[in-house]
Amino acid sequence: MNLAQFEYLIALAETSSYAQAAKKLYISPQAISKSIADMERELGAKLVEKSGRGIAVTPLAVEVARLAESALQSVSEMRSLAKYQAEPRGTEDKLRLGVLATPYRGSPFGENAFNRFESRYPDVRLKVSFHSSEACLTALLEGVVDASIVMGRPFQSEIASSKIMSIRPVATMSTSRARSYAASVTFLDIAAAPLAMPYDLRCGYAILAGALQERGLTPKLVNVAPSLEAQQAFIVEGGMILCFRNTPLPSLIPETVAIPLSTSEEATWPIYLAHKKEQFSPAIASMLDHLRTAAKRNWLE
Repeated sequence: MNLAQFEYLIALAETSSYAQAAKKLYISPQAISKSIADMERELGAKLVEKSGRGIAVTPLAVEVARLAESALQSVSEMRSLAKYQAEPRGTEDKLRLGVLATPYRGSPFGENAFNRFESRYPDVRLKVSFHSSEACLTALLEGVVDASIVMGRPFQSEIASSKIMSIRPVATMSTSRARSYAASVTFLDIAAAPLAMPYDLRCGYAILAGALQERGLTPKLVNVAPSLEAQQAFIVEGGMILCFRNTPLPSLIPETVAIPLSTSEEATWPIYLAHKKEQFSPAIASMLDHLRTAAKRNWLE
């Protein structure tokens, strides 16, 4: 298989039409059809099936297209690194990093994780700023930062992203409410209490709503202002707030605890490192390696 075949399969998976995929790639439908047939012979499995007067891609084709997209991104990153190395530059690399953070609800990575990065990579001058996930993406698109840590995979065409980890949220609540639960909470527990609306609507809310809907549950969502006073009042009144595990709320609000979501619940928050395509520098590669190491070794605080 080759990169062109990957591009053809991705376009076909997106359109479910040889004609539309060909129009998107400025080639003939016959070229795509032949390429897909060649891939099917090499894989020994069907990627396309007839559906009425048209075609439908198989579940395998969808999964192969996802892997193909990842492979194309890796090739793009290799080319960016090679181009970067060939350009004259100073001895010190710079990296402006936007990091997802929420008012009082924590962040995937705390400041200590970036202090470790500076120790491991002293030749990279790191500048970190904390914002909401959407603000991190906006800053990346506008060139304010070189890379951003965000929740969920960005779908803007000019952005590439690599998954760092998946995080299981914690439910922050009063100690009196916590007495009703064991060492963890389930979605049934969450649906039974007033729940603060997640700040991240693109991913955080979508994952929560989807998980509850799959279980036939309807959350009692409440918009809570980002101030400490508003979140304290909400918790005192019996509400729950889903947070990252390094949330400072238990240390700021008396008689407040954070209880993890049960491992029996499959919903997690996916965390990505995003950057502009064709701008994958050695500094970004070093940060991606560091963040994945931090996730494995629990350097999250």
